[in-house]
Order: sequence, then structure tokens, then C-alpha cells
Amino acid sequence: MMMILGAVALLVLTAAVVLLFAMVGELSSRVPEAREEQHVTPYSDFTAGATAQEWPAGLAHLADRPAATVLVLSSICTTCANVAQELSSYTRQTLGDVGIVVSCAAAPVGVDFVEHYGLDHLPHHVDEGGSWMATNFGVKMSPTALRFQRGVLVEAYTFSKVQPLLGQISKVLEGVS
Repeated sequence: MMMILGAVALLVLTAAVVLLFAMVGELSSRVPEAREEQHVTPYSDFTAGATAQEWPAGLAHLADRPAATVLVLSSICTTCANVAQELSSYTRQTLGDVGIVVSCAAAPVGVDFVEHYGLDHLPHHVDEGGSWMATNFGVKMSPTALRFQRGVLVEAYTFSKVQPLLGQISKVLEGVS
């Protein structure tokens, strides 16, 4: 009798947990706009006010811009792959002064990442070992968006979708002259 009662209790508990997960999933699917906004968050682990001694050839034109953004992606990051796929549909004109840094273990891996996701039409730099980003700006996380004013790093964000990031960038640009 105790075994039957225990089995029934376990069955009821299992059904309750499944129902709870279903309810949470349904609730989260009803608020996509709120989740979308959470994709851009301030990133504090960077060196504010940093400048690079030397900019890589693919990004050198960004160093003197009143406002520029560098997107840091990694060749082994799933979110970065999703961002890269999203970025491939944007033109240079749409993005404005934006460059991409692909952090990777070896340069051929970064080149393959750029080609695979069709990012070669955008200004980019393959950062072997992530050394340029880490050395100059203290950034060791991806995907990260770094905001520069005339080559000086002023703020950074983590993000997982391009569109909300572009919205954040345009808010910041309103205050830059």
C-alpha cells in the first residue's frame, strides 16, 4: 500500500513539474519585446579611456571617426555565429562606422569564420588569440560592442542580437558631435 501511495505521489509531482515548465515557457513566449531589450547590457570589464598604439589595417579608418563601433566576435562562440549570420545581411552603409574583430585561436580559423558568414564585405580584423583586443582594451569576452570617440574607448556592451544593438548605438550617437 505504501509503495502505491509513493508511486502516485511521484506521478503527481512529476506532472506538476512538467506543467510548471510549460507555464514558464508559455509566459516567456508572450513577452518577446522585453526579452529583446535584455540583449544589450553594459559591459564593465574593459579599459575605459584606452587607445590602441596601432590599429589593424582593416579597422584603421575607425581610429579618427567622431564615433565608431567595433564588434568583437569569437570563432568558437555560438551567439557570435548567430550575430555573424545576422550581420551578413547588413551593408557598410547601413552599419556606418562599424568594424568587426574576430577573435580566434589561429588566423586561418578567423579567415574561415569571416568567409563562412559572408562578413568580408565589412571592415574586419582577424585577432589571433584575441591579443589585440585584450592588450589594448582589456576585452576578453564576446560578443561585445566597443564604442569609440576619435579612437578612445568610451563604453562597451554585451549583446546577442544586432538590431537592439543598433538601437543602442543610435541613442548614443545622438549625444556625439
